[in-house]
Amino acid sequence: MHICRIHNIKLPDDLAPSKSRPEIDSLVEQGLKLQDIGDRVGLSKERIRQYIFESGQSKEYKNAKLSIKYEIINKRKSILSLLEERTSQLFEKEDIAYKKAVEYRSRTIPLESLLLIFRRYYEAKDNGKILSLVELSNGTGIAPTYMSRILRRVGLEPLYGIRNRHANLNSKEIEAILRSSEIDMPIPDIGYFLALPEHLISQYINKRKVRSYYQYKVKGKGNYLTYRIASQVYEAKDLGFKSEEIAELIETKKEMVELALEKRFELEPKIIEGLRILYNRTDIDRPFN
Repeated sequence: MHICRIHNIKLPDDLAPSKSRPEIDSLVEQGLKLQDIGDRVGLSKERIRQYIFESGQSKEYKNAKLSIKYEIINKRKSILSLLEERTSQLFEKEDIAYKKAVEYRSRTIPLESLLLIFRRYYEAKDNGKILSLVELSNGTGIAPTYMSRILRRVGLEPLYGIRNRHANLNSKEIEAILRSSEIDMPIPDIGYFLALPEHLISQYINKRKVRSYYQYKVKGKGNYLTYRIASQVYEAKDLGFKSEEIAELIETKKEMVELALEKRFELEPKIIEGLRILYNRTDIDRPFN
């Protein structure tokens, strides 16, 4: 056919392509890659492609490749299913820390780090010991600010408790709350940076909604970029996480992460200045605690 096209020779319309290379035809039926077929019969990849076309096997070859692809996918699914079943059986025999680590299931946090967190958590709980989020995160490579989020995801409370923790504020906490009236930041963000419940802050200051709080948003109802979200994004970014990983880690949209990064030059100085006022320290140079 190739020679006929070169010499402008017209072939009959009902002429059917024929297979003339059995050693190639069998490999085509197996759906092997063009290069692999060529290597086996001593021809180039391009020549094999031409032969498949000229012998009328293009559709047959495509179907053979798809068949191999689906077979590989099904084998992988089967292997993964067996691994998950085996892992589940093993975890049933292991302590609850393993179960919580598997329950959390994260692409961004290594299983070893999660195991360390939950083992440390249950060991302290069994011994009646109170651990802070900083102590819980030591040696895991995970920022303390994400600890409560990880615990909450699997139905656990921080070891210091979440109810009545700040029923009696100390003098430093009260002073920090009073200083917060000097900064252009809403109560939910202040509560985040001071690790205090919003209702306790509201008892000391009557803060109106801050306009800059609603300045940026992503598509969707109520998806506003807050200072606390921006702070978490910047902390995770500085730790080396990618946008997709940050979104999973802090449980927000990827678009929100990208918006925070886009506005970092503008928002970071405001967060740093706010932290300096809240903690009455001039040496703070990062937009997170």
